[in-house]
Amino acid sequence: MLEQRDDVGGASQEVDWGAVERSPEFRELVSRRRRFVWPALAVTTGLFTVYLLLAAFAADFMSTLVAGMPVHFLLSLGMILMTWITTWLYMRFADSTLEPLERRAVEGRR
Repeated sequence: MLEQRDDVGGASQEVDWGAVERSPEFRELVSRRRRFVWPALAVTTGLFTVYLLLAAFAADFMSTLVAGMPVHFLLSLGMILMTWITTWLYMRFADSTLEPLERRAVEGRR
């Protein structure tokens, strides 16, 4: 399957996406992405699940005051922070690891 792709310079080039998908560079890109995404998903989902279980079954603990604030408020802030950190880590990983692999996979298939 060939498709026109406009590059940054404005030049239009055809890319064989089937060949890109079969390339070792693309397979490595998918593998590395999965090795980041699945553990990140497991940790994030696990922490959200713990938070929800605490909210549902440990109401007394969640209403305990720590430094004048309830535990549920502090844990909620922690969830927001965890989401931002996970996003930042993925963006950093994508820029440093996945983008060069993407370029190499496409460059050889034009």
